[in-house]
Amino acid sequence: MEKCRFNGKAIYAFNVSGKNETINNNIEKTWRKAGEQNQLICDECEAPVFLRWGTIYKPHFAHKSDMQGGNTCSYSSETEEHIEGKKILLKYMENLYPNVYAEIRYKLPERRKADLYFRFNDGRELVIEFQRQRLSVSYWDEKREFYKKLGLNNVWFLSGKSEQLDSLVREYQLSFWNRMVLNDSDNMILFLDFEAEAITLIKKITIFDEEINEIVYDNLFSRTYLLNDMRILPDGKIECAFDEGFNKEKDKFVQAFLEQKRRELEEKERIKRVLEEQEKKRKEDREKILKEQNERIELLAKQKDFKSDMDDKTDVFSEIGYSRNNYSPNSNKSYPKKNYNDFKKDENYYKQKVNKAILGYNYGFENLVRDLRNGGFDDYTIVNKIFVEQINSGNTRAKKVLEEVMKKAGLD
Repeated sequence: MEKCRFNGKAIYAFNVSGKNETINNNIEKTWRKAGEQNQLICDECEAPVFLRWGTIYKPHFAHKSDMQGGNTCSYSSETEEHIEGKKILLKYMENLYPNVYAEIRYKLPERRKADLYFRFNDGRELVIEFQRQRLSVSYWDEKREFYKKLGLNNVWFLSGKSEQLDSLVREYQLSFWNRMVLNDSDNMILFLDFEAEAITLIKKITIFDEEINEIVYDNLFSRTYLLNDMRILPDGKIECAFDEGFNKEKDKFVQAFLEQKRRELEEKERIKRVLEEQEKKRKEDREKILKEQNERIELLAKQKDFKSDMDDKTDVFSEIGYSRNNYSPNSNKSYPKKNYNDFKKDENYYKQKVNKAILGYNYGFENLVRDLRNGGFDDYTIVNKIFVEQINSGNTRAKKVLEEVMKKAGLD
């Protein structure tokens, strides 16, 4: 089930893992420990439950078995693997430090025991634990705190086959017990392959990018060494070529990551420049178009003023029967004013009138009104047709001018 109650509050198993399969180690550790202490309660029946999470199943809570328990003597259930592993480590340490005092299953205060105990000539003490199976969270925390209280250096080895461990890449590939040891031991975990007498060291390479406030790399780095190719120091530290390889691998990723960021930054700058150039070009084009439009408007205004002036003069001269075409300074002969019917009022004639009216020329508008008042049905039909063509072509002003012309001509 996905839900249970912890300290009276509802908790959900899926909150243990986040996006990108990242693990919230603090939550998992807290809930595992709470389950062992019967502090996780079923939301339905109020029975104790515990957090279960394996390599196959997703995180969930399960009810505890009524038959849960074990033998009264833990030593009687010790496996050959555990015994053999301790023997290998004892022999290794005695060969490395001939004068060391060493003892298996060494008795400590508070009726506790250490798998292996070593006391060196300079007085330093070291405890080695070899665990072949997962322990409880409480046991791990309590025993490490116990060693800390006694001032005992301690190093923990877990049982594991080197050929299986070398292929691990991500933390979630480890069991909970292994993940707990990994994160509680400076991100370092040690595995003993007792058959091969080899030690596999695994450490997390975690790189945090402060700019984006995210972990950008979180993988495991592992190396396997024969037991005799490394040294376990009296303070519990491991001396081998591991740190050199670890730092080299970490630096390799950091350099690759920085190079990738540099390329991404250059690409962003390039795109920014392209966009800025495009915007500059669009701005220049808009300014050019606006300038051309203003120039056309000014030109049209000048043409309108000129034609209006000329048309006004023509209208005045027409009223008194004057025409430029038949005027001669050497002649006193006068010509009669042209009658309305003297003009050939075909479609081309009206097109000129309509275009001038749409463009806003007052004399064009007035002449068109006059022609419609004096004309007949055919004139109306031609004018209306020309206006409709202009309207259908998308000329929005044509419709308004048509309505005003018809209204003033009394044909609306």
